[in-house]
Amino acid sequence: MALRDDIECKYARELGGYRRLHEIAHARWHENESKIHLDEARPSTAAVLGLYAKARKTFSALETLVRDGFGEDAMILARSLRVRKRISDGVWVAGG
Repeated sequence: MALRDDIECKYARELGGYRRLHEIAHARWHENESKIHLDEARPSTAAVLGLYAKARKTFSALETLVRDGFGEDAMILARSLRVRKRISDGVWVAGG
């Protein structure tokens, strides 16, 4: 059995949850797309949108790393997502 197939089989539940989370985030983005805009008077909007875009790319990279057997590298990226969320929350609360 190929490595990817082995990982898919062994971690089917976890990967299924990951994919479901990705679907939910994607759906929420599209549901609120009309509310998303850059407000030049509030630099925090650019920061939050930038952090969100980077987080989406990182989230997609996590699946690739996990499926290719690089779990430790995926964990490093997962930690960076948590840090980005804290930064995003701080920018949003600051209301810059």
